[in-house]
Amino acid sequence: MVNLSFDIGTTNIKSMVTRNEKILEVQSVRLETHQEGLTMTQDPSVILDIIKKRIQAVDKTYGLESFVLVTAMHTLILLNQAYQPMEPMMLWSDNRGESVADVSNKKMLQYYFRTGTPYHPMSPFVKLKTFDQGYLANCLISDLKAYLMVHLTGAFVSDVSSASASGLMNIHTQSWDQKILNELMLKQDHLPIIKPCDFTTTTHCFDRPIGVMVGSTDGVMANLGTQTSNRQCVLSVGTSVGIRTLSDVRILDSKCKTFCYCAPYGQFLIGNASNNGGNLYDYIAHHLFDGHLSFEDFIEMIGSGIPKIYATPFVFGERGPFWIKNLRLTFSEQSVNNQEKAQAIIYGMLSNIYLLKQSIASVVSSDPICLTGGFFNDTRLVQLLADLCQHDVICVEDENAVCVAAMHLLTQTPIHQTSHHVKHKKNNALIQYRAQASAYIMQYVDQKKRSLE
Repeated sequence: MVNLSFDIGTTNIKSMVTRNEKILEVQSVRLETHQEGLTMTQDPSVILDIIKKRIQAVDKTYGLESFVLVTAMHTLILLNQAYQPMEPMMLWSDNRGESVADVSNKKMLQYYFRTGTPYHPMSPFVKLKTFDQGYLANCLISDLKAYLMVHLTGAFVSDVSSASASGLMNIHTQSWDQKILNELMLKQDHLPIIKPCDFTTTTHCFDRPIGVMVGSTDGVMANLGTQTSNRQCVLSVGTSVGIRTLSDVRILDSKCKTFCYCAPYGQFLIGNASNNGGNLYDYIAHHLFDGHLSFEDFIEMIGSGIPKIYATPFVFGERGPFWIKNLRLTFSEQSVNNQEKAQAIIYGMLSNIYLLKQSIASVVSSDPICLTGGFFNDTRLVQLLADLCQHDVICVEDENAVCVAAMHLLTQTPIHQTSHHVKHKKNNALIQYRAQASAYIMQYVDQKKRSLE
């Protein structure tokens, strides 16, 4: 029996073909993203075309039994009544919602306790507030999952994980929140039907019927593919940063510091996310070294010593645990030394990861942190992270973890991991730097909060 899983992220589409648990093929196709001002968009019809062609190719080669879809969180597409896009697809990183993101703390908490989604420009709910209500009344409100499902199966449905990350779904009832829809002058029939992550149907787009599972989101599947125990902390560092755990119970933070999204098997994904991860290397290489900084030279530079200045590493704005718009890169002192600036940015990122970890400390277990993502492929960087956080790290070496987890959801085959354990070492100078860098970050954030009051 041949099956196919898709991991449709914001930078590429990865697909994995298996037969009876054996991996036959893994393919990756890069996606084009369009940025203009605050907007960050993609063409969903291009994604649909890639998916269709991949299904056809796999079916022609092997004979395909079924496939499962995993999509990025917080996507938003406005469709006409024929399910065609009226706007490009908005990504989580689209910041057009900044203009409407300022609400009172009381209002922000009200939204959060209903939906589990922080009120932030990443949220589709916040983005929808930027559109004219008369225009929205003539649209269908979709995410990427529902767009793909309606064109592949004819059913306008989305999975509960994707719906949960929209800011429009009530996390207690797991249905669209009518009070929030009323604010947007929308009705339930403007949105897709919410289905469990293991909902299956059939596509008739091809020469013969093929089974389809609606699947879940990339964040949920990243944890499902790596987390080995209840409430173990999973840190994923690729372009951006995610720090999350799967919990058997719904957990909402009293100060709205964490998100809480629905996951398969009745679980909930609790955690935080940062805009600033591996993309900081690209920023440093291009803005501080004119594009002439190899990753090896970058690692050597970071490991050459603890910097003497501190940075708020918010080059690309920020999400958790502060959920404040307009956080930016700053330095504690002006320096003409680009190497010192680069070191401060990365040490600031690592200190921010420590703050992210602290924000969910009461939720996660004391087990070693599971580490995934391409940025920490170098063992020197992993050791630096472990020492700075004073926490052991388990490096999960499966770069296809999301596809593997999706295949587990589809076929119930076991998840096999390859990993190695990195123990933290006591480094008093590094611990002291982390404390001071974290204090610098918190002081900057507090100043931003006061300016918004």
